[in-house]
Amino acid sequence: MAIPSLISRRNAAEILGVCPRTMKRWASVGYGPVITRVGMKVMFKEEALIDWIDSCQRPNRNRSFLDRIFTHSWLAKNTRN
Repeated sequence: MAIPSLISRRNAAEILGVCPRTMKRWASVGYGPVITRVGMKVMFKEEALIDWIDSCQRPNRNRSFLDRIFTHSWLAKNTRN
């Protein structure tokens, strides 16, 4: 059995582009990647972090709708006499 790679909260936050305090807040409400405690230190298994990132992916179904709204709004503002 291989020992999993562990990532600190600070490094996990950097990977996700958020503040470490945000990671702490997420954990307190049961959101975010699964934590692993090593003594008093909160760590993240590399696999758990990747799994959580993958679970956040979803198709952007509203893109064409938003494009039409913004294009229409822009045209309406810029074509009035």
